[in-house]
Parts: sequence; C-alpha cells; structure tokens
Amino acid sequence: MRVASLPHGHVYVRHLSDPAGDHGVHRLADPVPEHPVPGAPWWPLVMLDAAWVREHADEFDVYHLHFGFDQTPPEQLREIVATLHELGKGFVYTVHDLRNPHQPDPTIQDAALDVLVPGADELITLTGGAAREIERRWGSSATVIPHPHLLPLDRWRGHPPVGEIPMVGLHLKSMRPNMNPLPVARLLMTRAALGEIHLVLDAHPDVVTPGERHFDARVADLLAEAEQTPNVRVHVHEIYDNAELEDYLRGLDLSVLTYGFGTHSGWLELCHDLGTHVLAPTVGFYHDQHPGVLAFDWEGSGEPNRAQVLAALAGLPGRRPWQASAQVRTGQRRRIAAAHAEVYRRAAGAAASSAREGVPDGARKPCTRTGGGRTVAGRGTTEGGGVA
Repeated sequence: MRVASLPHGHVYVRHLSDPAGDHGVHRLADPVPEHPVPGAPWWPLVMLDAAWVREHADEFDVYHLHFGFDQTPPEQLREIVATLHELGKGFVYTVHDLRNPHQPDPTIQDAALDVLVPGADELITLTGGAAREIERRWGSSATVIPHPHLLPLDRWRGHPPVGEIPMVGLHLKSMRPNMNPLPVARLLMTRAALGEIHLVLDAHPDVVTPGERHFDARVADLLAEAEQTPNVRVHVHEIYDNAELEDYLRGLDLSVLTYGFGTHSGWLELCHDLGTHVLAPTVGFYHDQHPGVLAFDWEGSGEPNRAQVLAALAGLPGRRPWQASAQVRTGQRRRIAAAHAEVYRRAAGAAASSAREGVPDGARKPCTRTGGGRTVAGRGTTEGGGVA
C-alpha cells in the first residue's frame, strides 16, 4: 500500500511504522518545498495541492493528511478532496486538532474540519474523547489510534523518583495563542520563593526582544522579576533541537502545560517517554492520552485553580516517575502500525467501490459508522497499571 502521507518527515508520522517491519505500507517522502521553514523542512506541504494529486496519482493508493494545512483555505481543501474522489484514491484524515493551538479564532479550523471530516473515507483520532466529539459534531466515527512514542527507542533510560524539593519547569516557548502561562508562573514563583520547589522558566528570544514578532512586554517583566526570585532559574534560548529538548525534560520532575485550549499534546507524550510528570489543564483531551496526567481547572478569571495546582505540587516529593517502558511503547507501536495498515485497506476499498459504482462527488458519504470510534492499539502506559 503506497501512502502519500502529509507530512512524512515529522517524528509522529515516522513512528507510525512498525520498527520490525512495514505491514506492507510504504509512505512517500515529503517533496522539498521551495522555501522550507527552519525546524519543519516538510512545510509548506507540497502534496497539499490538487494539481500535485493529479500529476502524481499513479504514485500512491491512499492520501493521508495529518496537519500542516493551517493556511490552506477551505476552497483549496475541497478541491483536493474532490480530486481524490474523482481519481478513486482513498482519503484518510487524522484529527489531531479539533481546536488549532496556533489559531485564536476557532472558526478557521472549524471551516477546514467541515471539509475534511465529511470528505474522508476513514477518520483516525488519538483519544476516545476526541472521537466522541467528532461523532457529536459530524455524525462520523473515527478509529482511535493513540499517539506513538516520540523518544527514540535506543535513547530510553529510567528517570529517578522525585526528590524532596521537586524540579518544576514551565516553558513559555514563543507564546503561541493557546498559552496562558503568566498566572501559573506567578503561582509557581511564590512556591519557589518559599523553598517548596525549584522552578525553571524557559522562553524563546522572540518573546523578550522588542521589535520581534512575538514580543510580549508582560513576559519580559515577569522573567525579570523571576530572575530576582529565590530558587527560580530563567533560561531564554533558541528553539531546542530534539536532543536538547530531551535533556531539558529529563532534568524536570514536573512539566507544567498552560494551554487555554487545544486537543492533544505531543509534549505530553515525550514527557511520558522520559518519565517526567505533567500538570495540564482540563481542556481538550490531554487527560485522555494517558492515565496519571495531573490536572487543574481554569477559573472564569483566567487564573488557575490555586488549590489544585498546590495539591499537585505537594504530592510530588518521593513520587515514582511517570514513565512508559521502551518495551510497552515498542509493542504499542507495532499495534499502531497494524491499525494504520487496516485503515488504509478500508479507505482504498471504499474509494475503489465508489469509483466502480460511479458515485458522484458530494454523494460519497464515508465514515458514518456510529459508536464514538473504537480503540484498536491501546495506550502506552507504564508497567503496573499506568499511574505513577
């Protein structure tokens, strides 16, 4: 089965394959864009184009879209879907984001989903909660295939138990639209000043450099205050490469996510590979990804629930690492690969059947099975129950 996978070069997509075999699936490499983005050499997606689909139709059987269509208007997506249907190509869409973390206006992603979800021969998503939301909104059933590991299998090592004074990290990155880190950072700084935690605050230079696109004076002021706070370390740096990110997260006992909206988190998955606990808000479906994710609610004022955050911190000392084993993740990855191969076979079969029957574009109604999706690969939990 030849799959045009958009993208192919992202680590998530690479880890959809079986490390011991390919299950008969060959994914096309990403064509090199004319002006690739640093850190994402596969973007913008060359294959996300109806003309490319038509020109290269003999090279693939199934077209599988993951992400990278943030700036693609619905009309262009509709043309791509119609071209795939016309040519009898199976179309699979993995719903990673029901709410795009890079877009403050949810209607932009909604418009794209209103094209992609009904137009797909097969849908995949990462959690049961997301599958139920897909069925509620579109009446379509998605196969639930969980997120694979992100840490390379040959770089696994155990994380020590949490010490008496936990090391807590909050990374502001470039302050993408779904992040609300400042009230959480202030709360954490008060606990650091009392000697209850060591705190590391990270940010990218564009957030604290006047004139840069993501400059935020509030962040610059907060970090300046943090530098004067006992037991707090501030680190402003360029985007980490994979090895640097792994080292950063290995050095933490707890990584705090401050997302105001979103759906799923690859950062959370990497923490689970490394053994770093995660504290995440009760938005999206982060807590569906694995048991053991620590939780807090956002109050109506945009402040974190103070009691929940403090309870999470208080429960850390002496706690075992929150970590999947390499063996569990390897087994999960094999099931993930087999599940994708089966989805591809169904999608190709549905497309071929529609082509034989001469179903006109717009009358093709895939993915209308009911039941909120089905989980086919299992979660990559820790040994002994999955809760650290």
